[in-house]
Amino acid sequence: MARKSCWNKISTHIEYILTEIKDPSLNFKEEKILRFKENQLKQTMSLKRVSEILVEFYNDIYDINLFIYKSKKQQTIVEIRYYLKALLDSDFRKTVEKNKPMLHCKVAVPIYAHESSRKFDVNWEFGGIRHQLNLFFYKLKHKWEYGFK
Repeated sequence: MARKSCWNKISTHIEYILTEIKDPSLNFKEEKILRFKENQLKQTMSLKRVSEILVEFYNDIYDINLFIYKSKKQQTIVEIRYYLKALLDSDFRKTVEKNKPMLHCKVAVPIYAHESSRKFDVNWEFGGIRHQLNLFFYKLKHKWEYGFK
């Protein structure tokens, strides 16, 4: 999915980091800032090690999301975000307690890529001049629609 959407060369040497989704009430921006700070301190793991950890509480997981956190020529880091059933509303938790976890593979897409079929930088969430320019031109194009001045 990421190779079709992104212009970067995505390495097949993949390592993983784990993130528990703790507070679904945070807005996207707050959650992203907090998650990126935490992820900078994490050590990457092999798929075997990540699997061993997740198996320990597999039955308590409601949802698993796979994202490319960062990709370089020599290494791709996949972030595995999981949401525990314990954080669900008690009535809803009763209806899904015997369900297997859902699995989602996602590619984070910048706002300016939604309306074009052009490829984007897989590492766009880290900023950079190319991302800032694309964002500026997107806002300029849609200034009346979104009220930018």
